[in-house]
Amino acid sequence: LIEISTLFPQLETPNGNFLASAITSLLAYHHTWILSILDPHNQDHIKLLKHRNPINQQIAQLFGCITKPQRTCRVIVLGEDKQLVCSLLFVLSFFIRCCSSDLQTLDASGSFMEHFHVNQDIEKSINAALSPSSDISNAFTHGDSSIWTQEAQQSNETSEEPAEIELKIVNMPHTSWKPIQVTGNPYKSVGNSLFGSFCNQYSGDFVTMGLSGTTQNIKPLLARDLWSQCKFWPFTEAQEYSSPSHTLSRTFTLESSTCIVIDTKELSTSIFHFAPNEHNDSLSSSQRASKIPHLYKRHLEPSSLVANALKTVTLMVRKKLSMESCIIYLEDFLAQLYDKSRLVKKLVDDHNSQQQELTCSNVASLLRLPSRADAELLATIQAQLSPSSKLSDLLSPN
Repeated sequence: LIEISTLFPQLETPNGNFLASAITSLLAYHHTWILSILDPHNQDHIKLLKHRNPINQQIAQLFGCITKPQRTCRVIVLGEDKQLVCSLLFVLSFFIRCCSSDLQTLDASGSFMEHFHVNQDIEKSINAALSPSSDISNAFTHGDSSIWTQEAQQSNETSEEPAEIELKIVNMPHTSWKPIQVTGNPYKSVGNSLFGSFCNQYSGDFVTMGLSGTTQNIKPLLARDLWSQCKFWPFTEAQEYSSPSHTLSRTFTLESSTCIVIDTKELSTSIFHFAPNEHNDSLSSSQRASKIPHLYKRHLEPSSLVANALKTVTLMVRKKLSMESCIIYLEDFLAQLYDKSRLVKKLVDDHNSQQQELTCSNVASLLRLPSRADAELLATIQAQLSPSSKLSDLLSPN
């Protein structure tokens, strides 16, 4: 919260607040913040994923994979100012959440004992988030054991588009677990290990990470990892969703895979989105296709709702209101944001049943939202959560 109050005025730009822009994109595509504000007795409207393996459940949630069909989302912050990059990562990690699990024992084969208890209370990222000063040396990366690897590095990372990307899947080494008695919550370290700080080189294994360099330099790497993550996502139960695809006539495990790239030097936020089934998203007016099939680049305008909430938090911190009060306000805002997104979906569905066209500007006017960008954010949340609703086809971005 103190970081928000510091960054918000510092990142004001003529095109809107940069912090608000980054958080707008995160809320639109990484939906684990919804887990903490859902009514546990009223979840029939959303198809939440349930994993038998609690480790898979937690890792999947950290990557934003919480619903069927499955989608993932990562975040990369670029910049030469290490302190700024780490501070921004710290703030963004507040909105990335997962379930908390308590481990009792592991048997020799790695399976969990019957008395393994999963506590579905949401653990706030304030306690689980990575400190900006943390060391990256213990981060969750294992070199060639990563399932997202490239057989040959691209010959020219500075080119606008990679000419050819060759991919392979590498077999993970067998992991043998011995019986062990564990106290406390060991999954806090599992979760923390996926939050990268400022890194010397790119890796596709992190939920968040900071890098120096430019978007153009890492674009070939993103193309590789988004494709392979969408294809070979490992945290899937056998009976869970498999997405048919027109790409190479194969099936993909995920519906889509997304990486949000936040450039602190250019003060820009780009959304790289790989979706084997999507050919055009009419809701994303800024969407641009690349030479790589099914890879799209998008932008979202900063939401006035998000900017106003951040401004309020900044004022609350400056007036030295309790941190508890600030957190309660921010959580209430997130709950209202989700409720508004459901209202947008209902409004679009009602107009569609009457065969009436609707635009984001119309929605903003009807629901008295501050701007068209707010309607686009709310619609994008629901379009990503429930792609079967075809919301992106029914609502014009104008």
